[in-house]
Amino acid sequence: MLWIVQPAGFQIDEKRVRRAGLDYWQYLRWAEVPNWETLKSRLPGKRFWYFSRFARQTIWDADFRAGDAIVFGSESDGLPRTIFDPQADDAVRLPTDPRVRSLNLSATAAVVLYEMLRRQTAGGRRDPAG
Repeated sequence: MLWIVQPAGFQIDEKRVRRAGLDYWQYLRWAEVPNWETLKSRLPGKRFWYFSRFARQTIWDADFRAGDAIVFGSESDGLPRTIFDPQADDAVRLPTDPRVRSLNLSATAAVVLYEMLRRQTAGGRRDPAG
């Protein structure tokens, strides 16, 4: 499930989804919420992972489990420090070359999602897509 916390820095409508080439959009379960507190109240008991280039822990060290929630900020500003601590155990970064400020949000989300999926399907488990 994709949750979009407002205010988002983009609009979601049929024209923009089509233009972005999101041919999977019709299969995606998603919802918008007005703020962070609303999202947290809708996901009680979930473990959250906060992605930030300032986090000390890398994606390779994180103990991801099925059902965990991953949280990304905007490409320009990242996550607000009011919702996470970059030094905490639930803050994670995707390692990059030190000369690179950050990765594109969609690329980062794809790497993280596929790493989580890889871990869930490791050990001979069935491919969830087929």
